[in-house]
Amino acid sequence: MLSNGWSLEGFDAGNTKDLALTDPKTKKIVWTVRPAHYPEFVIGYKDLLLVAYGYLTDEAVIFAHRAGGQQATWSIDFNKLLVKPTAKKDLNRLGRVAVQIIGNVLYAQTGPHVFAIAPATGKILWQLDAAAATGLRYEPDLYGGALDISLFTRDGDALVVSFEKRILALRTSTGTLLWHMDPDT
Repeated sequence: MLSNGWSLEGFDAGNTKDLALTDPKTKKIVWTVRPAHYPEFVIGYKDLLLVAYGYLTDEAVIFAHRAGGQQATWSIDFNKLLVKPTAKKDLNRLGRVAVQIIGNVLYAQTGPHVFAIAPATGKILWQLDAAAATGLRYEPDLYGGALDISLFTRDGDALVVSFEKRILALRTSTGTLLWHMDPDT
């Protein structure tokens, strides 16, 4: 839900393409966002609708749309940012981005990379290559072939990032690796 009360009804991750927001007072659609692909994650933050996709698209992108606007306020293409190959279907491209807002920070994970982003502006506060920081390989040490989607939680200045096969704790203010562990140990 956005700060003005508009809400997204009937969104089905990966299956809903057009995002229709409804005014709770009139129950009518007041704004529709039409992404290029089917979003996996859609989050309301104040007056922004944050849309992330990548699965089955060879893209890893976040778009922020201000309520009622037709163009994205900001966007991050992680393949461009991380200088990944431009050819579609290249196995070195990032193809998914998982996002979550905790407090006033948008956390994103794509491949081995974790980002802290200011959701209002799209400014990257810090980024971490988790494979490089841990001295492990992304595949098979962090990701084993199932779901390439991390979850985040925070306690004070510690951000816990749960990859498929590894749990990391990062300092929320800097992205510095504090510790990591195999959850099966």
